[in-house]
Amino acid sequence: MTEPATTEPAPTETPKPKRAEQWEFKVPIYGVCVLLVRSNPESYVRVLKRYVPDANKKDEPCGVGRSIYLVSQGKAPVAVIWIADHAKTYDPWWLNVLAHECWHTTYNICKDLGMKPCAETEEAYAYLHGWLIQACVWRLVRKPTRKRGTVGT
Repeated sequence: MTEPATTEPAPTETPKPKRAEQWEFKVPIYGVCVLLVRSNPESYVRVLKRYVPDANKKDEPCGVGRSIYLVSQGKAPVAVIWIADHAKTYDPWWLNVLAHECWHTTYNICKDLGMKPCAETEEAYAYLHGWLIQACVWRLVRKPTRKRGTVGT
């Protein structure tokens, strides 16, 4: 009697993470570069490595959004806003997450420029926050093919 043929399981390939969607634009008055990223956490870390070479798995964001502000000696600051790739652009909850992350970015930009939140700086904060939300929504909803520039370009 012959032994039954054993079939070895096919090697399982780890699916390659989906490429991150990313848009880079400058905040006109303040000269800060904003990098907007929509991706899964693994792809976010790969994008982050351009700015933080030692970024690794511990830097993977949890949740659905994240904002970090990177200041390097002799370089313009970079604000990174991350939104999870499963975020739906038509969902009001998603817009809340985006506005939340844009607020962190607004706060960090203004703080870096020496503007403490108070009655005298309230309008600067409000205008910047609104501008950032508009810039991000424009990119995420319309998905322009041109990935660099300012709002409406």
